[in-house]
Amino acid sequence: MKKSRAYIKMADLVLFMLDAGKCWSSADSRILKNIKGKEKIVVVNKIDMRKKLDIGRVKRLTGEKEVVEISILKKKNLDRLEKAILDKICKGRLPQPEGAFITNLRQRKELARASEKIKECIDVIGERKDRAWELAAPLVREAEFHLGSIMGDSVEPDILGRIFEKFCVGK
Repeated sequence: MKKSRAYIKMADLVLFMLDAGKCWSSADSRILKNIKGKEKIVVVNKIDMRKKLDIGRVKRLTGEKEVVEISILKKKNLDRLEKAILDKICKGRLPQPEGAFITNLRQRKELARASEKIKECIDVIGERKDRAWELAAPLVREAEFHLGSIMGDSVEPDILGRIFEKFCVGK
């Protein structure tokens, strides 16, 4: 639980998943307290079963106007969950036509680092006519590394820890 709380603190978005077949519990209240102030999506799973969870109460307690109701087992309304996630990530803006967008702070930082290396490369080429390509090559490799880390082609040793910082599994 301690590790889950640490990951919640670092997460950009939390999916607060509730069981439609169970009433609101004290554990749900504790989890809600831990995610207070976080960007979140309230998800109610197992809607294919007999409902015990009061959705109106969930909305009141969480302060969320929308609750995404799904059935993972029956694959029902998963498109709604996907849309809710995209809406939160894009903050209502449409992604670029190619569908390219940065989903988290780590990717944004890597993109900024790559951009900086490319700018340095351009400066070196513009300033130095002799040996410019020799001096620019390491900068190009660094930019490539940073872009590769976004795409998953380059992996730093602590990448798994940083990936798990963004996700929290379990209650």
